[in-house]
Amino acid sequence: MLILKGTISQMQIQLRGWTGSKNMPKKGPKVVVIGAGIAGVGAAGKLLTQGLTDVQIIEASSQPGGRIRGSLFGKSTIDEGAQYIHGASTKNPVYQLAKEHDLLQETHDRLFPNLLQKLLEAIPREKLLLKKPIKQIQWNGSFESGGSSVYSVRVVCEDGDHILADHIIVSISLGCLKANGQAFFQPRLPEQKLSAIQSLGFGTMNKIYLEYETPFWDENTDVIGLVWEDETPFSVQKPNLTEWWKHVPVFYVIRPTERYGHVLVGTISGKEAEFVESLNPQEVASRCTYLFRQFTGRSSLPELKSVYVTKWFSNPYTRGSYSHISITSTGAMIDQLAEPLPQATEGSSSPMLQVLFAGEATHRSYHSTTHGALLSGWREATRLIDHYSTK
Repeated sequence: MLILKGTISQMQIQLRGWTGSKNMPKKGPKVVVIGAGIAGVGAAGKLLTQGLTDVQIIEASSQPGGRIRGSLFGKSTIDEGAQYIHGASTKNPVYQLAKEHDLLQETHDRLFPNLLQKLLEAIPREKLLLKKPIKQIQWNGSFESGGSSVYSVRVVCEDGDHILADHIIVSISLGCLKANGQAFFQPRLPEQKLSAIQSLGFGTMNKIYLEYETPFWDENTDVIGLVWEDETPFSVQKPNLTEWWKHVPVFYVIRPTERYGHVLVGTISGKEAEFVESLNPQEVASRCTYLFRQFTGRSSLPELKSVYVTKWFSNPYTRGSYSHISITSTGAMIDQLAEPLPQATEGSSSPMLQVLFAGEATHRSYHSTTHGALLSGWREATRLIDHYSTK
């Protein structure tokens, strides 16, 4: 005897919009989202609110957010990654969401973590699995669940768990795809997609936070710039990792002081950003103290209280900061990266849309941005919703 629990209204909500769809599996579609950055969270939230309720997010790290992350430093929380809304307009969904939730007046450290929490409100806690790194994505298969259900995709996790699905949305970073793209997928990704992954640029930008007990700058200072008079703009492009500090031309004063204390932040990118990750905080503090004493001519300039350097390159779940169009890549490669698998071929009988791809690197117009990541997640969710809509 089969016993169904739940009220009529609950079942109506779950089935609403899908009755009679010729594309609908009898068991209902199961979707797994890999990665709980803003792309993955956005995709899962849209699927759930549109009636596809069998959704599971698996995230490798201990917290959702991906490259939206904050850490305690000084007297408050600082942004390690995403910090800006690129373009304050009605066409920018991040700006629109921040406006709707009255977050535009928030300081930068609170805007993105709070915005992420608003998006997570649409996702029941049990549908988000943390500390669940994946080992392999097996697709184009026929995997039995122990009952009568057969799935075309299986996700093998590092802890040995197997998660079956009709569809998966891969929203991990391009850096991870570059490092593990061939090993992650079985069967192997098509050559065109592998070529796009390797050709597209993915760089590193890190932040260097400096905290002082007392400031050496006056209260009206917002920016501290370091100008090297004996060098041309081209000479600093020559790689010399031991002089990494020459690639941090500006430090910004974090405001308000009442919240953060006396804190400066500078950014560094490229190979120098990767190199800085190998230094200990004392080495960074010593160099920055020397620099400021040299530039100000004040040997009594105070020592640093603490230092914090982000480490996006050595993070195994990011392998860098964000994508860019390199000299070896084209916009068409971004489209190729976003193309679902299996790719449509004449006479193919494989279930379509088994593996879908999201993330800022898959958005041709807004790559490298937070709203590009969110839009890409919504795009893939819409692709599945349209697939199952009644024709």
